[in-house]
Amino acid sequence: MASIRRGVLAFCTALCMVGCGFGGAPDSISLSDAAFAKQIYGDLRSNNWTAIKAIADTNLGKQDLRSFVATASSYIPRDPPKSERVVHWGTRNNFRNGQMTYQGSSVTFEYEYSDRWIEAYATWRVVDGNRVLEGFGVYPHSAPLDVINRFSLSDKSFRHLVIFVSAIAMPVFSLFAFVVCLRTPMTRKRKILWAIFTLIGVGQVSLDWTSGQYSFHPANFMLFSSGFFRADAFSPYVISVTIPLGAIIFLVRRHAGRFLLQRPANPVPPQAVEDGLPPG
Repeated sequence: MASIRRGVLAFCTALCMVGCGFGGAPDSISLSDAAFAKQIYGDLRSNNWTAIKAIADTNLGKQDLRSFVATASSYIPRDPPKSERVVHWGTRNNFRNGQMTYQGSSVTFEYEYSDRWIEAYATWRVVDGNRVLEGFGVYPHSAPLDVINRFSLSDKSFRHLVIFVSAIAMPVFSLFAFVVCLRTPMTRKRKILWAIFTLIGVGQVSLDWTSGQYSFHPANFMLFSSGFFRADAFSPYVISVTIPLGAIIFLVRRHAGRFLLQRPANPVPPQAVEDGLPPG
């Protein structure tokens, strides 16, 4: 039993490590990146599209940049913000033929005004020491992002309810099959493999808890058949569920008697063994 537990624990740890990644924390943003993001916001606020065009990427410059800047500027109040904070900061490195070609950054600020909150982001890459703007956006909100994206069951749709209940029921069902598997007589090797399999779900449905938008990935699999993800304290929760295929297959096969240990067709009576008599 101890070896089975160690094997399952090692597999679970490997699955968790596959989904791990690294991102920059808002509090650790570099001063230069913060200053550049504020510069972009200032140019958008003042509708200074020529300044934006001077540092924009070629592909960005091909678009109707003046119209985009004007639209973004119309969302921003002319009064100075009451407060500001970084809600996202990320960096990336681009490699080609094993060598890094450039570094990139993405910064999102949240600005508080008397009648709205503004979410403003900018993304750029650094080439030969110069920042090249690749994209920007301005989104007005009626509340701060951490309030908008907090977890709540109020005013949610039937879709939210189905995903929420499934996210609780699927792992319970998987754990039930897992325990039944551990208690089912079979060889140790088969038990380890089937125990792991009972915890795997296939066919992932993910729901953005804030917007209600969902996506389906039939080839994805998950441990315990459900889970949730949140990039940071300002991002929406994403709840994912899968079909506990491993648990279903195991329980169906067990109900059909596929895991019963084979016994001798003509067992030898204990008394015959003691008297040295031949069986039969």
